[in-house]
Amino acid sequence: MDLGSNVERAMSFKLVGNAFILGLMELIAETTTLADQSGVGAENLYSLYEAFFPAPSILEYGRKMIDNKFNGDGGFTLQGGIKDASHIRRMAEEFSVPMPVIDIAHQHLITARANGGDQLDWSSLVGGQRIAAGLPPFTKQTKLERYD
Repeated sequence: MDLGSNVERAMSFKLVGNAFILGLMELIAETTTLADQSGVGAENLYSLYEAFFPAPSILEYGRKMIDNKFNGDGGFTLQGGIKDASHIRRMAEEFSVPMPVIDIAHQHLITARANGGDQLDWSSLVGGQRIAAGLPPFTKQTKLERYD
């Protein structure tokens, strides 16, 4: 995309784009956790993604979260996600734009790093959401028995 010769605008665009992706991942993390906890099942939710939101990033990050495949090799690492989330939050503050989803995603990224190390993929932010829901961060385990 041609944003002109302004380098600052290009860097801002990169951060805005990554904010969009990070926000999508936070939503995927929340909804897959809810689907598992409620008995709907994350695999069924994934079928909805395939039917209604077949964007490669949604499908790729959704699959990583469902399968607990958070290897950071060759992808965007957890540490890179924390760094970008921090830059996004500073930019949002500079322009007086509240971004609560990015704030929550940043917390989940840090929680994931604290529980799994910084060599994971940034989609491992689902671990922070799982911990908030009373689940182990990086295993496929639900607490459905409390709903039976």
